[in-house]
Amino acid sequence: MSTAGNRRPYIGRKWLGRAMWLWAMIVCGAASAADEGLTRAIEQAVRMVVPDGTVVLAAAASPGPHWTFVNIKGERFTSATPDEMKRMPGVLAPGTKEADQRLLLVLAEDTVFSQLEALAALPRSASLRLSTATGVYALQEGPPPVAQLNLKLRVEIGERAAFDEVLAQLDRSLARRGIRIISLEPGAPAIFSPRPAIDKMGKPDLIERIDPYRLKDALSGLRGQTVLVTGRLADGLLHFQVPSGPDRNIVTADLVAAAEQHDVNLIILDAAAGRQPGTRNWLWLKAELSGHAGLAADSGLDGLLATLSTDVWPLTVRLTKSTTNRTTLIAMPSPAAKSTTGGIIDALTRAAASVSSDVTGRIESTAIHMHLVSVARERELDRRLITGLPSGVTWGYLALLIIGALGLPVSWLWWNKLWPPENRAEYENAFGYQAARAVKLAAYGALFMPATAIASAPLALAARLKRSPQPA
Repeated sequence: MSTAGNRRPYIGRKWLGRAMWLWAMIVCGAASAADEGLTRAIEQAVRMVVPDGTVVLAAAASPGPHWTFVNIKGERFTSATPDEMKRMPGVLAPGTKEADQRLLLVLAEDTVFSQLEALAALPRSASLRLSTATGVYALQEGPPPVAQLNLKLRVEIGERAAFDEVLAQLDRSLARRGIRIISLEPGAPAIFSPRPAIDKMGKPDLIERIDPYRLKDALSGLRGQTVLVTGRLADGLLHFQVPSGPDRNIVTADLVAAAEQHDVNLIILDAAAGRQPGTRNWLWLKAELSGHAGLAADSGLDGLLATLSTDVWPLTVRLTKSTTNRTTLIAMPSPAAKSTTGGIIDALTRAAASVSSDVTGRIESTAIHMHLVSVARERELDRRLITGLPSGVTWGYLALLIIGALGLPVSWLWWNKLWPPENRAEYENAFGYQAARAVKLAAYGALFMPATAIASAPLALAARLKRSPQPA
């Protein structure tokens, strides 16, 4: 009775202590992640070169919201109210005249991705920067907020995983596996050439003519490469002009599905007129893709998009769909260039692009739709030794072969019981006898040895240790 009575309070205290310890670990883990982000922001703030009179502070928000600001000297200030927020610059940068003070805040990434609403409490005149492991980006409040990579390219801020996927996609090299610029022309070749053709000037012609109605099947030979197609997207169709006759179209979803099936990066340039690269307009000007020369360079997707944008019309990249194997991005003129009358502006933009294309011969895209192999899928494809066979299967099989070799003495005995040695007298000639032995040996090495590796290797090792002489 007394023993049981004493045990229950002990068990209660024991589990209460474990629960408190677990809660402490969770809180400390979250705090350490937040501190890591703030520490990185401080390190990057210290290295920044800014104009005179600019006060650089690292900042991070915690639930509440409570803001923690750190100057380059390591001095901290915590703000929880608007009044404290107003006093913050003077405390961390004493002696600086408020009229001459320009505030630059380097924000920890957890704050931007997890507590975006807390940014409303920051001084409106402050310039914001997003601190990440890959660099520091200018942050422009939305909606939606965007991180500015350069003058021509911005990335929409959303979920952390989506932002990381977009940055990784932009950093990928397209020319490493090949870029194909397509001109859709009925009656053109039905398959792609192994290498770019040579034009009249003796230079590689990056534009390839292909029959649009055979394009889905032709993509099977471009695994891992990038295909650029131009046309006007409307009602689920890709409309394109032909040298003579009315516009034609193909189903966009079928093209996207074929690209996914064959691990092809498909980039569709949504152009108002649907003109194809290499064709002539009514002024006999050859249609050229804006940024055509930059597409052959060994640069990432960000370089390609930069050639297709301008300083006046920078592009904002947004992730629209992400699966294990595929990522869909869209790049459009930045929100700053848009208006609330989106439909009218879009129509005017398309009309202007169409007129510009007819007059100058350049194909101006109004949006860029990118259906890409995901970063995870790309890593998987790079790890493969045999095309079409998952890398896990290949490397796992090789590992079993190595382990199976260690257990060969044991598994070979098992194999001889399962498949007894060949009897020379049963064969009419030596060739049949040796062929049977070769088949048996191949079956053992390719199938039985790796299949029994997990069981045979420990037994063989134990037998070897048992036979080894014991020290005196």
